[in-house]
Amino acid sequence: MLLGDTGIFDKARDSEDEYKIGALKDRISTVILDWETEKRIPNTTGDETVGTLEGLWDKFVDADIIDNPDEDIYNREGTDIYEVTTNEGYVVEIMVKEDGTVEIGDIEKEENLPPRIGEITSSGTTSSIHVEVTITRSTGEVEMSYYYKKEGEPDKSYITLKEGVTEQTADFTELEQNVVYNIKVVVTDDNGSTEKVINERTGELAEGTISQVGDLEWNNGTATLKLESTETAEEIYIVYQIGGIDGEWLPYP
Repeated sequence: MLLGDTGIFDKARDSEDEYKIGALKDRISTVILDWETEKRIPNTTGDETVGTLEGLWDKFVDADIIDNPDEDIYNREGTDIYEVTTNEGYVVEIMVKEDGTVEIGDIEKEENLPPRIGEITSSGTTSSIHVEVTITRSTGEVEMSYYYKKEGEPDKSYITLKEGVTEQTADFTELEQNVVYNIKVVVTDDNGSTEKVINERTGELAEGTISQVGDLEWNNGTATLKLESTETAEEIYIVYQIGGIDGEWLPYP
């Protein structure tokens, strides 16, 4: 009775959470009301942030709801919804409406929410793409999965690079040059999964340039090297040396 899912202790904890969430919502509503009132009054202070979202976040700081807007405010990509991570450990949805007003959405404990992916940085060569992932929220063990496909192909075309790993970096190799690829990153922790897709274009070889693809491979005294260039095979003349760069240049047939 005391310890079960419907026990007294469990009910008391839920009741405490409801009280804290209600009190936090009242505090945020008061700040929003003050912000909206300022918007309706002619601004004579010279402060350009008055009535802007930046000004609202500053008011959140003044009211001790958050500490740092750069760290505690997260805009969901492609939406007008902002996740506000409060000093009390709750994440509050702030939704910007078409008329410029804001309203409060869901409020959840941060420890109960799925992981959140921060910035994904990427860089590409003519035949590879390197990505680095930051995770701004997670609970328990975190696993990463990486997938890729060409831009415009259906989602079922995603190719698995690696799944269930802990590395926050990945290298996609043997790609086609001058092609846009969709890179999908999936992060999974104890609370669920979150995914994010970025686009990166591989480079194009400059006119008259040649570059190595992959590593030099040795097999019974034979060295195999793959090269790529924008020139045609008939226009490329290759020579090589053995035993150092001071020897005789030998033509490659």
